[in-house]
Amino acid sequence: MNTTIAREILNIIYLLRGEKVWKYMREIDKYQWLNPNSLKELQWRKLKKVLTFAYNNIPYYQMTWQNLGIHPNDIKTINDFGKLPILTKEILKNNYNLLKSKDKKNRVSLRQTSGSTGTPLKIEKDRETTAYMDAVMYRSYSWYKIKPGDKQLRIWGTGINTTEKFKIYLKDFLLNRIRLSAFDLDRKNFLKFIKIINKFKPTFVYGYAQSVFEFAKFIVDEKIDIRHLKFKAVIVTGEMIFDWQRKIIKQAFGCPVVNEYGCTEVGIIAIECPMGGMHIMSDALFVEFIKNDTVSNLREIVVTELNNFYSPLIRYKVGDKGTLSNSLCPCGRGFPVMASIKGRSDEFIVFPNGKKVDPYVFEYIIKNIPSKYGTINRFLIIQDSISCLNLKLVCDTSCPQKLVKALNNSWVRLYGNDLSLKVELVHNIPKNASGKLACFKSLLKR
Repeated sequence: MNTTIAREILNIIYLLRGEKVWKYMREIDKYQWLNPNSLKELQWRKLKKVLTFAYNNIPYYQMTWQNLGIHPNDIKTINDFGKLPILTKEILKNNYNLLKSKDKKNRVSLRQTSGSTGTPLKIEKDRETTAYMDAVMYRSYSWYKIKPGDKQLRIWGTGINTTEKFKIYLKDFLLNRIRLSAFDLDRKNFLKFIKIINKFKPTFVYGYAQSVFEFAKFIVDEKIDIRHLKFKAVIVTGEMIFDWQRKIIKQAFGCPVVNEYGCTEVGIIAIECPMGGMHIMSDALFVEFIKNDTVSNLREIVVTELNNFYSPLIRYKVGDKGTLSNSLCPCGRGFPVMASIKGRSDEFIVFPNGKKVDPYVFEYIIKNIPSKYGTINRFLIIQDSISCLNLKLVCDTSCPQKLVKALNNSWVRLYGNDLSLKVELVHNIPKNASGKLACFKSLLKR
């Protein structure tokens, strides 16, 4: 469908969901042009308001801060703010009901994380918060002249059962996008999708960084030219992207390659502008870079939501590391700039026939396991041979055999028996050298 019709459908969707996205877009558009000091003042006002709300309405923060003898009135400077405890993924998971407002005034949406660090999470956001998150997204994309409702080529995960696939297909249709499954990255699907792209004529590309690269490499290697479609941008997210990979993606699509950094829990944290600055969305988030005990100059990234008055994450450690630049971007925006990010750099599950599958597929498999079989708290996928995949699970279950059988059945339904799955229940999964709980490790020789 054309952009005008797609935008009208978006209007209806947002109206039905109670999300005032267009209103917030108008409100926040001017913030990007504030000078750094004005942005800091705005940020501080929002931060104080969120802290007061959290103390008065959210049981976890109230109990924790009271035990430490801290009241929001005591937070008078950024140094004072640093006295508040860090919120980790484990705390978020173990205190799910205590990290929501006692007074639910608005409708909420359930958001589930990908589990890219091996710890899947779920969190509720009210519709005011999700509307702000979408407004920030559209503002960022507008830097590349991408408008709400523009046609999108999405290289992402997809459903693993008929019902879920239909829901995703319907959502993609309503949001004016087509989807190349990151779980089926092979020549046959690539060739099929080239025909779909030429017919659909997407305006921009969005997807997992390494999956986008795999498709771009195929296009370049096969000497396929789709640059006549005049893509506005390729936005890559979820994983690290290297400079040499960016060159190939740009060559394949003939447009800027944009690095987006964020997470399901808080939305976009930082995104690259046309001048190359990795801008932090400081009107929506307060981002800290905290020194840890490593010899590296990289620091732990900790974020606080500024527009969430239902379930705000305060001093939340996202699990990545980075550094803050001391310079502003020449584009003229007052947002602070990230100098570097050290995050996820996922590899692919490789099948005997050479087919590649994004490890994110296990997010979808685990999500579809009946809850009566137990709760999976952490997982690690290890491929040490071309014929076998090892899945280690830390879980709470009273019927482990049924859980293992359900996982194996889902895997076989998707991919057959060419690559066998061995499931092992363990008590603990150690962190890697960077201190993160990665979800996938390939030991295959490259």
